[in-house]
Amino acid sequence: MKRIFTTLFAVLFVAFTYAQNIPNNEFENWTGGKPNSWDATNISLLSVTTVTEETASPQSGSKSCKIETKSSYITTIPGLITLGTFDYMSQSISGGIPFPYRPSKLKGYYKYSPSGADQCFIGVGLSKIVGGVRDTIGQGLLQSTTAVTTWTLFEQDITWTSTDDPDSLNIIISSSNLTGSYVVGSILYVDSLFFEFLPVGMNQEDIKTLDILACYPNPFSGNTTINFASPENAVYEFSVMNMIGVEVHKAQVNAKAGENIINFSAADLPTGLYLFSVKNGKYCKTQSFIVR
Repeated sequence: MKRIFTTLFAVLFVAFTYAQNIPNNEFENWTGGKPNSWDATNISLLSVTTVTEETASPQSGSKSCKIETKSSYITTIPGLITLGTFDYMSQSISGGIPFPYRPSKLKGYYKYSPSGADQCFIGVGLSKIVGGVRDTIGQGLLQSTTAVTTWTLFEQDITWTSTDDPDSLNIIISSSNLTGSYVVGSILYVDSLFFEFLPVGMNQEDIKTLDILACYPNPFSGNTTINFASPENAVYEFSVMNMIGVEVHKAQVNAKAGENIINFSAADLPTGLYLFSVKNGKYCKTQSFIVR
């Protein structure tokens, strides 16, 4: 099993179904013991179940994904989910989903209980066919040995090596270090995955980050207040997007230098996780809130 990943991005990406954002990103839907749209290292041949739905205290909604490294009578099996396909016999991952966008970050919420010196592994790869060969043109990898006992936001920058748009996406998440040794007993919980995108025509190095001082209450029903600090007098766009990429609210904000307040009503929105952005051609910040 150790050779599943000599390197994350040696995997093959193959298009299966169209997805504008990360499918089943809140892990609410499950079939046959696996989250819909994801494959997992649940190996019936060895009677090993490494990935299960967790209903106790999810970060959002009614379920999260529990990923655990376990031992079989043959070997140690890392807990793992992927948007591609896991094949136990060849110990490989292939596949992915069609994805023509250029996100700047992969974000989500996690909890982690490592066993020994194990590391959790959260990797994203975006690829396209170049000269008849599939080439990874965007990638990001988060590895951590730190125990995290409460739901915590992670964010992983995506590094691009081409200005081209990708055509495929794969995300691989594991409770163990896929480039090293697996340690039985490591447990990773994940929930509410999403991408952050830069404004059209802007590069990461061009963006200056705004300070979001507070979004309170969060979670909320009805109204919330967003406080942000602007370095100068400026006009911003405040927008809210649901988790399938549909913009549900947009407004202009005339900000002064210093602290500013946005009052937002979610009275017409269904419950769920949303992304909100405060941005213009010079500054940008994206965060999330939960409507109950």
